[in-house]
Amino acid sequence: MMDYSRIRDRVDQVEGYMIPGQEKFLFDKVRSLPEDAVILEIGAFKGRSTVAMGYACVGTNRKIYSVDIWFDFWSEEYPDLCDRNFLSIWEDNICRNGLRDYAIPLRGISHDVLSRWKVLTGGIPVDFAFIDGSHRYPDVLRDFILACGIVKKSGWIALHDVVETWPGPFLMWHDIAKHLLTNREYVTTLACGQKSSPFPSLLPIHFVTEGSMTDPAVRRLAEIYQTLPFLWHWHVGGKGTTIPQLSNVHEDYLLWQMDKDELWTTEQICTACFLFSWYEEKKALSCLSSYLLEDRLKGRLPKRRFVPFRDLERPRLLSKIFSPLFSSHRPRIRKIVARNEGI
Repeated sequence: MMDYSRIRDRVDQVEGYMIPGQEKFLFDKVRSLPEDAVILEIGAFKGRSTVAMGYACVGTNRKIYSVDIWFDFWSEEYPDLCDRNFLSIWEDNICRNGLRDYAIPLRGISHDVLSRWKVLTGGIPVDFAFIDGSHRYPDVLRDFILACGIVKKSGWIALHDVVETWPGPFLMWHDIAKHLLTNREYVTTLACGQKSSPFPSLLPIHFVTEGSMTDPAVRRLAEIYQTLPFLWHWHVGGKGTTIPQLSNVHEDYLLWQMDKDELWTTEQICTACFLFSWYEEKKALSCLSSYLLEDRLKGRLPKRRFVPFRDLERPRLLSKIFSPLFSSHRPRIRKIVARNEGI
């Protein structure tokens, strides 16, 4: 059986942005999978992680499906990434290492490719998914949701760059992913876990706001809503608009009174939606707190009160409006079930 030490130098010759030790983790993880395992790689760049995992496929029927757009989105921020097309470099690195039979490129935006997984691959289930594509939070969330849908039960999902300097993967892991995954493993900024449950169907949100679309504060909310990767509706009304009971909606949903001066972020809204969808017994959010999420979801709160966020005092994410104004400035969110029970 091949040992990573034998191929380390070959992997190191491929340009990439991994921390030492992460390549060996990917190699060992793939080598631990069944002989016919399917590996999904979201974000390949020039093939460093692909080559590390590819060597673990040699002599087996394992296959890696590598998804990438293979051109640079961030050239202004990373001037060293001057090449506009990395696919030929990725292919050269794969061929130079004799891994052509084990790595299959799927070029395109990951959300589009994964949405067409059945057409492109016959719907083959995945044993291990490594997510290292766009680091924008909505994109990481979409990648994770779609990967969950094609990874086998007891399969593995890993996220790269789980570190505060990359808030997308960091918040995705800590606020959502690790609640769905068991047997979690960490190698510096790489976090991995085993799928034990399907991703919950996210509840649609009906936002209610008092104001007018001519108001800049209301327009700012529109910009945030447009980044949400799930179904939402927005009810904007005049002065005195309050949360209605939408009698014509025949599905479970979240009813959220979003005041125009509440500076919620995309990450926070997604986290709240996920946690209400995942924890069915939670019926309402009546306050905010700076307590850690894990300390507030273990039965220590009455079911009618719900605190969905990790450390809300991180200035990188929140405006000062969320300081100690909780008693007088409380967002109002309720879960409405189709039977109109439990609220």
